[in-house]
Amino acid sequence: MLLIVMLCLAHKISDRLPLIPLSSWRVYPMGEGRVDYIIGESSRTSQGLQANQVPLNWKQVLNVYAVALPAVGLAWFALHRIFPGWL
Repeated sequence: MLLIVMLCLAHKISDRLPLIPLSSWRVYPMGEGRVDYIIGESSRTSQGLQANQVPLNWKQVLNVYAVALPAVGLAWFALHRIFPGWL
């Protein structure tokens, strides 16, 4: 049942959200950040970044899907019960 729900959702959001992990990246700061400007209590800062591609951590991917799939299925079920005929 959950697989069917995920396939329906994948069809609707496949152009916006990749459902299959494609790559993993580690991002590291380079140097000190600098404050560009301050307005009241808000500020804008900038900092250089370095990104290195690393092998996928499949344990992390499975942990994310173990939480995300039931959450999406439960949300779909709840919305379907509240608004019949919505999906």
